[in-house]
Amino acid sequence: KALLYIVDAAGVDGRDPIEDLKILGHELANYGDGDMLSRQALVVANKLDLINDKEERETILFELGLVAEELGINYKGEALGISACYGDGLGPLTRAIREVVKKENE
Repeated sequence: KALLYIVDAAGVDGRDPIEDLKILGHELANYGDGDMLSRQALVVANKLDLINDKEERETILFELGLVAEELGINYKGEALGISACYGDGLGPLTRAIREVVKKENE
């Protein structure tokens, strides 16, 4: 009913979170009849603990939000940042997941 897009914000192993989201979006757009992008979604950047510069973290989250909109991903609000390793941001993510599921069940 809903999708959770999670990308590695820190770019471990040379990854680019913006490009990774673009790849996910394009793959889902081409899957089946292409209706996956219309599902309620959350966009999440993981491993923010590995990025020391607060401005860089905020830029990544902002750019992920822009890319999600460009791709037509059906999400509301803004990209969420977490550190699964330390548990940072998991409370807001859990609440956001509950809200999306609640809306889908209405």
